[in-house]
Amino acid sequence: MSSINLQLLNVSVLQGTATINNSITYFNCRKEDGDTDGVRINLKGTPFLFSTEYNIFMSAGCGSLTTFSYSLTDEYPIRACLQPICANFATSNVNCATDVPFDLISFAINMKCIYPSNASRRSCRSAFIVDHRYLDSLKTINSNSNDTWTVTHVPATLQWATPKRGLFAESGEHCDITYRYCYMLCIDSLDSTCSSQSSCPHGYDYSNEKDMCKPSHLVDFVTEKMSEKSQYFPIIIGCSACIGTAFALVGAWCLYKVLNRRKYMLVEENMLHEMRLEQFINEVIILSQINHRNVVKLLGCCLETKVPLLVYEFIPNGTMYQLVHKPNEDFPLTWEMRLRIASETANALSYLHSAASISIYRRVIKSSNILLDDKYRAKVSDFGAEAPKSIALEKTHDKNPIFQHNQRKK
Repeated sequence: MSSINLQLLNVSVLQGTATINNSITYFNCRKEDGDTDGVRINLKGTPFLFSTEYNIFMSAGCGSLTTFSYSLTDEYPIRACLQPICANFATSNVNCATDVPFDLISFAINMKCIYPSNASRRSCRSAFIVDHRYLDSLKTINSNSNDTWTVTHVPATLQWATPKRGLFAESGEHCDITYRYCYMLCIDSLDSTCSSQSSCPHGYDYSNEKDMCKPSHLVDFVTEKMSEKSQYFPIIIGCSACIGTAFALVGAWCLYKVLNRRKYMLVEENMLHEMRLEQFINEVIILSQINHRNVVKLLGCCLETKVPLLVYEFIPNGTMYQLVHKPNEDFPLTWEMRLRIASETANALSYLHSAASISIYRRVIKSSNILLDDKYRAKVSDFGAEAPKSIALEKTHDKNPIFQHNQRKK
């Protein structure tokens, strides 16, 4: 077994790790002794591996592609890290990183400029394997303004064993004794990943269920119990399937009823909407036949909106209500104007009741329904909101006793 000289920073027996000072490889940097290449560690012939759990491969600088392989003679790299493009910022603030393979015992670093520029040619670049737990405590690794560097090493963690969980007996070897947890170390090697039965001690077998090493007889006992339980699985699955099918059928029936009820509601709503639209059109036809100077003239309607709209002529001077309750000092409301507006309103109602081809009866006449034009003449409006009743003039005359008496004379 070979030996290497490394500065030891920390050892964890329970974790099977050793933290060392790992050298940094620099490129395009100046140093007092002229050496710009860090020393690479070769762990071949030792029980140590670079820890995959804690270590990362990192490259600081800009404009280059950093790769590393198992050795200088390897044709293809095993990892690569692309640095960002150089810009107007300090190179100590830019870096790239990637993971480390589990079987790494030695490596060779290569760096190639991908984004050539004046900044990249002047930039001092570096690459190294470092324990990510120590990144926050590291000082600036890259060059200063004079392209020189002072940091030569960073902490890296070597793995010589992998912790595994297990069970062991407190005393005796009987099957009915109590077991408790313990932790063992599986020695790492290139042909073992400490995850199979070969990693358990003699007399222990690996349990996939608990991901741990258990005494062999205990594993057999658990396996037997599991096989007994597996006999009931078909019955449980069958019962579950029947219950699930029943719930699915009930749910489907309820959903059908809800959808069917909603369908009928939509049909009824559509029919009610067609009936209202037809009634609206009939009212428009009736109101469009009204022609009197004291009745607001209907110009048209719009049926393309969600709620049908009526279009009347524009009346500029507001309503009678506004004129009475908010008088205008420049244009006072005299008694003569009041009598004239009342007379014009009465003429409009008389026309609607008897003179029009189809009689229209208003339920309520309010001052807010009497509009005033530019000459303050009365204009009766708002027929749609009050839903006026219309009766054909000839039908009204048929029920009139005077009309019937005159018809007999004829």
